[in-house]
Amino acid sequence: MIQEKINLNVDSLYKWQIDETGHQNHRLAWILAAQTIIITALCTVLCAENLKECVIVVLLLVGILISVSGIYSVLISQTAIGTVFERWHHYDSLPLKLKKLPIPHVISLVPTHFLKSGFRWLMFYSFAPNVFCAAWVTLSLTYVNFFACWNYPNVRIIYAVSFLIILTIVVIISHVLGNLFLYKWVYDEFSKKADKNNNLNQNAGSDLENTNKMNIYRNVGNNSNGIILNSFNDYSSNSCQNERCLRCSGGRSVCENKIAKSNTWANLRIYHIMIDRFNGGWLTPPQNSNQFLGGNVKGIIDKLDWIKMLGYNTIMLTPIFKTEAYHGYHITNYEEVDKHFGDWADFDNLITIAHQKGIKVICDYVPNHCHINHPFFQAAQNDINSSYRSWFYFNQGRKGGFVSYQNIPDLPKFNLYDEGAATYHISIAVMLAKKGVDGLRIDHVIGVPFSFLKELRYKVKEINPELFLFGEAWFNPMSDLSQVEFINMAQKTKAYKMELSQEEIQLNYVDYLDGLLDFKFRELILEEIENLKRQKQKFNILGNVNLKNKINNHFNKYPKGFQLILFLDNHDTNRFLFHCDGNTLVLQEGLSLCKNIFSLPYSIYYGTEQFMKNMTDIFNGNPHADLDVREPLPWN
Repeated sequence: MIQEKINLNVDSLYKWQIDETGHQNHRLAWILAAQTIIITALCTVLCAENLKECVIVVLLLVGILISVSGIYSVLISQTAIGTVFERWHHYDSLPLKLKKLPIPHVISLVPTHFLKSGFRWLMFYSFAPNVFCAAWVTLSLTYVNFFACWNYPNVRIIYAVSFLIILTIVVIISHVLGNLFLYKWVYDEFSKKADKNNNLNQNAGSDLENTNKMNIYRNVGNNSNGIILNSFNDYSSNSCQNERCLRCSGGRSVCENKIAKSNTWANLRIYHIMIDRFNGGWLTPPQNSNQFLGGNVKGIIDKLDWIKMLGYNTIMLTPIFKTEAYHGYHITNYEEVDKHFGDWADFDNLITIAHQKGIKVICDYVPNHCHINHPFFQAAQNDINSSYRSWFYFNQGRKGGFVSYQNIPDLPKFNLYDEGAATYHISIAVMLAKKGVDGLRIDHVIGVPFSFLKELRYKVKEINPELFLFGEAWFNPMSDLSQVEFINMAQKTKAYKMELSQEEIQLNYVDYLDGLLDFKFRELILEEIENLKRQKQKFNILGNVNLKNKINNHFNKYPKGFQLILFLDNHDTNRFLFHCDGNTLVLQEGLSLCKNIFSLPYSIYYGTEQFMKNMTDIFNGNPHADLDVREPLPWN
């Protein structure tokens, strides 16, 4: 039944495309007529000196007006065809914010080899190839028919240049008018027409069919890196009339008003734990090294009362899955708890006991990359026919022959445009949601497709509408911009020009997540501390009016209900005390600012409450320098 409805929609879309293509060809004749009038006026200037000047002016104005209207009419056809193609799926690789306007589709009369050559600028290739193709034809015929017997080459040059200048002005005016007034109107009209057509198709079927509204949007195509991507091919029975709705990649619609915007999220006081470094039953901590040191889930359970006594109602864990590294981010199996941390029984016990004590549990979720020893990647690397091959990006121009997270050779990047890879990773998030976790922190969310985030959000909210889904959108340390998911091409261009800010990156996720770790907030505090250092002034955080104004201006850019998680440091940054020269009073002011001044969730990194600090900058280029902010917590 679904296939029959798809065929009906495709047939109607194809008919619209054929109709609009025919209209566009008719309108080109209209443009040719307008150009002929302009030619006549110019010829009159050169040949008929006894004709009144007002007639010449009238001819020029009429020609220009008809030409503008003709080109505007062609833009209507192009926009209509673009709308059809967009609804069909040919343009769905574009970012969603761009897809609010239709994409004009040019049915070109210009030879393809010419448009691919270095002379394509002669056609005003970006928006008017047909118009200028017609202009060149008209100009050539005019030379042959009107000026073959003339011996005034300078006059012919003046005539040609004048004609092209007038035509250029006409085309630019038409293009501006199209951008200002046309595209959204045509898009809305064709959307209404398409929706009406879909409803008619449904009414022709059974009562069961009438409950299904086929949505033919699909997120497919090429990503910004030029890598061929796969589509989600899921058709859903869910329908929605709300304009602000989440469109999942398979066509499923989920109203935002069906997804909880929990007031309790603003009250989260999060204690951020690196599992291996928190508590392994030691009194005197083991010597810090790039090895597993013994911290585990049972050790966290033993300290839940202590965490609650400190005033925290939530714990956030680093990844729990089987891993090659103590910190948990080099995952080799997403379905198994690493033996150094415990097992699933320990994890389930942690959630149960934490909830009994009124403590929520947030888990780190790492869909962007895995470790090179993960069986999926090993299968993909060793067999080009493996079903896992499309789950990764293989590129012989890259070190190791594949794309890796921030070019770290041991961390292959997942292709989350691939249906299999995306479905698998979403199943892991669903598994955690079913186990009762209260939130998921998406690691390196700026490397994850927006279409994936939509589907992920839908799936976990089906399990628990109150689950807090937020991301780590830290833009500062990216070493490979080709791996970042930008919301549009303009933003990507700014990024490559080193002009894109942390604020702009964070704003991308307002419509996709419940919140973000607020790196911009931390950036503002550190900037103010550096300013005070340069001016040799006393550190002042809590009573700093200038800083508070900057922070409030930052917060005002986000809609109400979107949760920015405030923090001073974490496992990937220098400890806060490093920046304020070990001044614990400044740290206490910073903590008080986060916890008491703003009605937003707040996170503290383990050990910060005990004034732990690193003595050297962890971004000094030395291997494993980040160990200085990942020391085991002393319990003696």
